[in-house]
Amino acid sequence: MRILFYLTYFLAPLSLFAQNELDTIAIIKEVQFSLSVDSIAKYQQLSVKAHQKGDFETYKKYCEAILEIANTHELDDLRNQALVNLGIYYSNVEQLDKAIEKYLIVLDNLSKLPQNKRAELTVLANLGNLYNKINEYDKTIETMNQVIAIASTIDQSDVYLLTAYNALGNASSSKKEYCQSVEYSLRAKDLAVKLNRKSSIISILLNLSDNFLALEEYDKVVFYCKEVLAAITEEDSKKQQANALILIGDALVRNNEPLEAFPYLVEARDLSIAGNFFKIRRDSHKLLAKVYEVKGDFKKSLEEQKYYTEANEEYLNTLSRAQKKQLELESEEKTELLTEQTEELEFLAKEKQLYLFLGSLLVILLIGSFIIYKKRRKKLIFESLRLKADKELLTNENEALQVKLKRIAKNTKKEKDTNTTSYQNSSLNLEDRKLYMQQILDYMDTKKPYLNHEIKQSDIASDLSMSVHLFSEVLNVCFLRNFNSFINLYRVSEAKSLMKNPKYKQYKILSIGYEAGFSSKTSFNRVFKNLVGSTPSEYQNTHATLD
Repeated sequence: MRILFYLTYFLAPLSLFAQNELDTIAIIKEVQFSLSVDSIAKYQQLSVKAHQKGDFETYKKYCEAILEIANTHELDDLRNQALVNLGIYYSNVEQLDKAIEKYLIVLDNLSKLPQNKRAELTVLANLGNLYNKINEYDKTIETMNQVIAIASTIDQSDVYLLTAYNALGNASSSKKEYCQSVEYSLRAKDLAVKLNRKSSIISILLNLSDNFLALEEYDKVVFYCKEVLAAITEEDSKKQQANALILIGDALVRNNEPLEAFPYLVEARDLSIAGNFFKIRRDSHKLLAKVYEVKGDFKKSLEEQKYYTEANEEYLNTLSRAQKKQLELESEEKTELLTEQTEELEFLAKEKQLYLFLGSLLVILLIGSFIIYKKRRKKLIFESLRLKADKELLTNENEALQVKLKRIAKNTKKEKDTNTTSYQNSSLNLEDRKLYMQQILDYMDTKKPYLNHEIKQSDIASDLSMSVHLFSEVLNVCFLRNFNSFINLYRVSEAKSLMKNPKYKQYKILSIGYEAGFSSKTSFNRVFKNLVGSTPSEYQNTHATLD
């Protein structure tokens, strides 16, 4: 995460630091401070010089002296300026909680004074950046939104808006809300271009590249980083140059272009070694190890992995407490993610086994369904042929039904029975077949059991002193019919005879069907239509016309 102008930018608006370059001012670490108002300007100049030299302890002493003068003489503005500068000190020495405490005191003081929007903006902006440093991203967002709201009410507010949008972009990126971060960063970039802040533009472009890397939009990473490289001169930050190079290399490696990434990574590594940029150096070694592996140079790949381990240790030693805490959080998140992925893989393995089982079961069901389909189709074909044969049987009405059935029985030894696999190995010999067949036909002609609509197969078998199995076997083997189709032949034949008999001319169809042995008009119509080809009413009307 990169925070624009943190501290240095905000020194100018609120504190009274001199804007001109001081020629020669000695830094006195042990001094007896005067509480005179006349000493304020001198202490401010000396504190500026101390800050520029990085002598933060001396800087703190001058700020505390100014604060004591302000408290002694009740100088409210000076008191707030001194507190802001002490907040800057604590931020520099990584005592961030104390820095935040100073800024909150200033905000409370400002609320009791006549409104000073620029002073309030300065404190809020510094405070928002501090929240970013301690990973309090929601507080950053809340504070920087306040900055934007106040800045919109004053003139010349672009510098505040630039800082706010940049901080919002950083906070959103840290929350992994990369699209939102890109939106904020693009707004910050437009403001930086408007203000002609080159260093800010470069930092924002690098922020954008980080976000696009996370969003896997690698072409945009390369595009923005090349803009950075084109803008950087010899006087500019080598760290930003190295950062742009490592981002390009990382994007190309992730985009499966490791050979194109190689020169960028080598240059990033060399710059980071020369400048002691430990994180960039660590990342360059890690990525180069992958590239060398792709190139088949395993020796150099192992060397880079070794350098990566060393650089990572050095990098961790340079981190602040807040940064180490952030890394710990990220490590915990990765551990949780790894655990979730492991659990998901285990679940997927079980799911795969389940799918294999279900797949096997489905195959078995499909095979079973196909077999059933074939059998049913075979049965339907047989039924269709049998219906056709039954129609032919009933067509010639001058020939007795018994004669027709005998002819069928005579031809069965010449035909293959496609419907009665249960009787393909029948124990009945030819003489038995003839005997039982004649016995059944005679019984049907004399007893006419088919006229009883409640007659059952077992009833006829009992009358004939046969078992149900034997009776059914004779019907299937000799006549190629089951019990229902056999009985229905007689009933339809009887119905046709009744409809041609003048005696039954006034009978309704239902009555004729019942007389012929059918139990309902529906079954009578269905069976008659199947066997004759017309409904009973149509048949009756046809023969009535002929008569």
